[in-house]
Amino acid sequence: MTTLHALQRQFAACLVDGDTALSAAVRATPDADATLRLDVYAHAYRQRLHEVLAEEFPALAATAGADTFAAWTARCARERPSRDPNLRWYGAAFADWLREAAAAPPVAAALAGFEWALSIAFDAKDLPALEAERLAALPAAHWPALRLSLHPQLVLLPAAWNLEAIRRAVDAGQEPPPPTAAPGTLAIWRRQRQVRYRRLDAEEAAALDALRQGLPFGALCEALAGRYGAAAAPRAAQALRDWIEAGWIAAPDGDALGG
Repeated sequence: MTTLHALQRQFAACLVDGDTALSAAVRATPDADATLRLDVYAHAYRQRLHEVLAEEFPALAATAGADTFAAWTARCARERPSRDPNLRWYGAAFADWLREAAAAPPVAAALAGFEWALSIAFDAKDLPALEAERLAALPAAHWPALRLSLHPQLVLLPAAWNLEAIRRAVDAGQEPPPPTAAPGTLAIWRRQRQVRYRRLDAEEAAALDALRQGLPFGALCEALAGRYGAAAAPRAAQALRDWIEAGWIAAPDGDALGG
């Protein structure tokens, strides 16, 4: 190991673990001894990680309270330090850490998972979505066997609490509502450079899940028939139009639509 490499490892240990071994190699000044000079860097490192997490998880920070959130971020910095040179990805494991190591309330980890999903949606790969005109040109005889895929930008996130209401209030600068039980599914996607989210009703969530499993349109209508009877097909068609307008359906390759 070179001298420089050893020095870098000692410096990292000082920032992350509070190791004081490096202080012997640091010169003191009239205004600050070696320990104080190193503390400046260690504090800046921890503060920057805190700021990154506060930016990524504003609703969690608001609901947990400043002191609790700061305690979580400080402990996370010690126990799960950044391993990626890009700080953008530092929050990727925060929800899991809250759930597994911090003994945080379950809603805290769920809220962190929701907010990270919002962040990831913003950076999702920009792939083409299905255009309504292309689907409209499909002959009626082809509809029962029609198989479509959900766009990779769309995330269907199971939720047990009113996570979206909490985040919406925080984004509006309002006092967030208290966490309350609200089992369901949240849809998260990006449209026109803006991340959007909304809660799905049980019927729509089940239909989207069927689509994700690769069921053809005819099977989707059959699944809805028990509830809507003869109106199942038009209702499924309307839902499909809404999903296409939202950009939730991926553009198929080549002539996959047939016709």
